[in-house]
Amino acid sequence: MHTQARRDDAERHIIAGVHARREEPASPYPAQVEVLRGLLEPPEVREHLVASLKSAIDSNRYHIPGELVAQSMMECLVPCLRN
Repeated sequence: MHTQARRDDAERHIIAGVHARREEPASPYPAQVEVLRGLLEPPEVREHLVASLKSAIDSNRYHIPGELVAQSMMECLVPCLRN
């Protein structure tokens, strides 16, 4: 509970700073302000999908073929190796 209060307090200070900068005629860092706003917004949670996946995992009905895992790993790895 104490941690949540500190987090809320920090968020209020950050938002106040963002709004203060936003009111300025020309912000020197508009992209950073937008990123900060995005980080402060809670992510969308589709609870029905989360519940469905959690149920499948808990009951050992959630399986991903190894080939798909390997393919995904390669798709992520190959671009990194090219750079």
